[in-house]
Amino acid sequence: MTTQEKSRKKIVLIFIFALFIIPVFLAACNGDYTTYAQEPKAEAEPNEYAAIDHEDRDVQDTHINARYLEDIDFLYETLVSNFPFINALNRRNIDLSAQLAAARNDIETHPNMSDDIFVEILQHRIFRRVFGFAHLSILDDSWIKNLIAYYLHTDFYAASRAFLEIVNNPATRAFYNLDDSHFMPAEQPARRDDETEQAATGHSANISTDILKEGLIAYIHISRMSSVTSDLDRLLLLDFFEQTADYAHLIVDIRGNPGGGANYFYQLVVAPNIAEPLYYYAHAFLMAGENNMKFIDSPHITLSPVTDQILADFEHLDPEIANSFDYFAVMQSVIHPSENEPIFGGQFWLLIDEVNFSASDFVAAMARQTDFAILVGEQTSGGGLGTVPAVLTLPNTGIAFRYRKMYVVDSYGRNNYEHGTLPHFHNFDGMDALQTVLILINEL
Repeated sequence: MTTQEKSRKKIVLIFIFALFIIPVFLAACNGDYTTYAQEPKAEAEPNEYAAIDHEDRDVQDTHINARYLEDIDFLYETLVSNFPFINALNRRNIDLSAQLAAARNDIETHPNMSDDIFVEILQHRIFRRVFGFAHLSILDDSWIKNLIAYYLHTDFYAASRAFLEIVNNPATRAFYNLDDSHFMPAEQPARRDDETEQAATGHSANISTDILKEGLIAYIHISRMSSVTSDLDRLLLLDFFEQTADYAHLIVDIRGNPGGGANYFYQLVVAPNIAEPLYYYAHAFLMAGENNMKFIDSPHITLSPVTDQILADFEHLDPEIANSFDYFAVMQSVIHPSENEPIFGGQFWLLIDEVNFSASDFVAAMARQTDFAILVGEQTSGGGLGTVPAVLTLPNTGIAFRYRKMYVVDSYGRNNYEHGTLPHFHNFDGMDALQTVLILINEL
């Protein structure tokens, strides 16, 4: 081989070597060349949502993930200034910041984020662990459509107007497949076939009645506070009240009743059996967050600044409440008599248990506060004393959340959502509520 040929071969080898070594060198110096070199990262918590991918993607789209991070930050900032149970988390040893950090890590490290995965992350990291006790929840398709239909037919002033304005935005419309028809009042649904059959036979599957002791003790069981059967139930209950008008005791059993609408009980059980208007009250604390205030220009609510004197009125108020709220309100509700005189003139007893929640708990709380009935059984699950919920939506995904905007307490300062409603008499040892109340009546 000649000297010239050797020189030419050496140049070729140098050129080939350069083709391999230069990209490696550049990768070590430039973070954009992530294919070749990266700084080692701290070990992160495993992302358990990676298996939910809908499609494969080699490079994570950081722009898509950023929109979810922006939404979760917006959610946190809104809750901190609006959600009344935010400080109750510490009492339950729940670290909201840690849960949000874990959720952010799931989003940042997920290679293929989607709305479905985002909802799963929120449910797992936050709602199932953090807010299960406080009635904060993501609205699914059926919930939001039912609520829109409900608010289109109500006169809750600010609440209905604010709800419809908040959910009627392009992102929320897209997420829930809403169109103009969903925001137009619809005709009320016709009576179902099973309701027609019940009306024809004079039988309601929702209530049952019995005479436990002739001339002395009558009994009613109500399965649900249901407006669906209210017309028929009203007729049956009025007839039973007339039959037992001279009895000394009427036991109303709502054990196992998960709720519905408290107005069912007020109009069908209370109103026919009171002589004067029955007033009951909710004492509530409110954070002055922007989202909350959208729901508070109702003429039924007058806000006052929280003062030491107000706080001193509630003996068992949780200590962290003192510095958590901006406003206090006393909200009055009233049940008017539906008859000229009460039909039943004896003593009402109300049987309750841990299944009672929402409207059925509201009934229990009202009955205890007003002395309409003596409560017997077990502590309810709460959720009754409260106000019309607020809603918020996330700016990018449009996902909607429902939450109780006020921290409502009883006359002792106990929050109903956390502590439920206590009976006057707990079940006696080895007995259920019905056995207990019969002993109490016999001892009178």
